[in-house]
Amino acid sequence: MLKFPDRFLLAPMAGVADFPFRAICRSLGCRGAYTEMVSAKGLLYGSAGTAGLLRHEGGWLGVQLFGADEAAMARAAELVAPLGFDVLDINMGCPVHKVAGHGEGSALMRTPHLAARLVTEARASGLPVTVKIRLGWDENHKNYIEFAQGCVAAGASAVALHARTKSQGYAGKADWPAIAALKKELDVPVLASGDIFAPHDALRALEQTNADALLIARGACGDPWFFAKAHALLAGRPLVITRQQKAAAAMEHARQMLAYVRATSPAVMAQAGQTQAEQMQTQGISANLSTCGPEPKATSMPRVPSPLEPKATSMKGASPPMGSATASMQGASPPIVTSSAEIERHAVAAMRKHVAWYVKETRGAALVRGRVFEAQSLAQLDEILREWARDV
Repeated sequence: MLKFPDRFLLAPMAGVADFPFRAICRSLGCRGAYTEMVSAKGLLYGSAGTAGLLRHEGGWLGVQLFGADEAAMARAAELVAPLGFDVLDINMGCPVHKVAGHGEGSALMRTPHLAARLVTEARASGLPVTVKIRLGWDENHKNYIEFAQGCVAAGASAVALHARTKSQGYAGKADWPAIAALKKELDVPVLASGDIFAPHDALRALEQTNADALLIARGACGDPWFFAKAHALLAGRPLVITRQQKAAAAMEHARQMLAYVRATSPAVMAQAGQTQAEQMQTQGISANLSTCGPEPKATSMPRVPSPLEPKATSMKGASPPMGSATASMQGASPPIVTSSAEIERHAVAAMRKHVAWYVKETRGAALVRGRVFEAQSLAQLDEILREWARDV
């Protein structure tokens, strides 16, 4: 029986659950996470962004692949198997047109036999294989129980259910009773997803679905303490986070983002005499796809002190996340940036949505969003967040 490190796991959110975001969540209590969605074909083609998507920060980490080509899935699974991931998850629930329109993601709910074959092919890698599914294509075609059973028969070690149909997207209400129904039908762990926006939602979801674990998606955006808060609620000791702590975490997140952009910028690698293919090789991904050498788990950037601690109050110390994710999902090439200033501007731009989430539903949030849109450097971002933190 597959074991998970916690009952609260960071979900595989394309365009959101990148290396910096996972790192800040881990430093504040997250015990298990998934990568962003990675295209199986993109991995085989050696897309320039793939190495960054597969970067491992240490700790329990699942890699999520998507695709509908059996041979590509088999080879992609073989390539990621030696990279230190704990599970390989196949996305069978993404509703966005650029994925489902190609027969991938939630479109696999309409081709259950193909879905089962993808599981079988991925299992040959030796990694435990899990699937993330939806209720079905639409209200009139809910086949999640039979679909999940087929995946399990093919070798899936766990099933995560986002309790909405493909046609719902992220609208409407997640059908938690459906997750409870699926749990009764399967002998493998079931993970619940959908409408878990706050820690108290997580506790309700555990009670109402009887799920083995929860995938925390939008609830973690702007709240990397979500996991610690959920555990604190379970223990009867609610955790309160101050503006100063939020500002400190946002700035540490920004520093992590800057280091990540620097490390994955093609221009920087070129200046260091390292091609994208060579960077992929250092992570165990062969440039010619003929071999795939093992690479131990490693942390490329240091873990940060938790802003939950008293000293961490020092500043020095949203729409669905899937919405802007297409480039990330495909492992697209990062923007070509040629100077330190350009790299910093790109990192600040990547942080804009995160800062908006950090300050949401607080006084002055609209002003912060407007100013962050104009910010070009971490120093400017720091000044904006300091002023917001003082506005209590």
